[in-house]
Amino acid sequence: QPDNDMSDQAKIIGFIGNSCTGKTTAALSTIAHLKKRKLLVGYCNDACRFVTFPPDRFDTDPDARLHVLFTQMRNETEQLVRSDCDSLVTERTVLDWWLYYKWTCHNVDTRPDETVEKLVLTWMHRYSLMFCMDSAGMTYIDDGFRPATTKIRDEIDTYYQAHFKTMDVVKKSVLISDNDVSRRTDRVITALDAWLARNG
Repeated sequence: QPDNDMSDQAKIIGFIGNSCTGKTTAALSTIAHLKKRKLLVGYCNDACRFVTFPPDRFDTDPDARLHVLFTQMRNETEQLVRSDCDSLVTERTVLDWWLYYKWTCHNVDTRPDETVEKLVLTWMHRYSLMFCMDSAGMTYIDDGFRPATTKIRDEIDTYYQAHFKTMDVVKKSVLISDNDVSRRTDRVITALDAWLARNG
């Protein structure tokens, strides 16, 4: 994979993980922590929050997943070209959406687009640091948008475990595991400080 690290322009900190793993809480805490360091911080929240189609399409139409994946890319790029952003925090990465896309393709017996996979794996090198939020010990909460079941999350977890560990990007990721959201956030901030001390 080519090295497309964007650290000279902006440090991109991404959160990877399944639903209800504390990504949003940790991402917002990360932003506050970086601002205390007088850094100019951009933010990308979950790209699926603003879709205009019924959420059940995610389980039956691979293009619905691709729509969100490309929206994630657009949102990140939009933040990076701003003159007032030297750090970017994103509560999901394009890898999340690629794994969800592959899971949907498996459900409907469709072959994933290998061209998009190459784009995703190249894009992942833009991230400076990633926090992989483990779903073990975390309760799956029905928010009226996602299905009120652990079945889908458990199935998608197998994709995270099977694919993420084989990718080069794992070398710059930190696994966060705990059954308490506040302790997860504390672990993120501790790891972030250690990374900043090494990388400035």
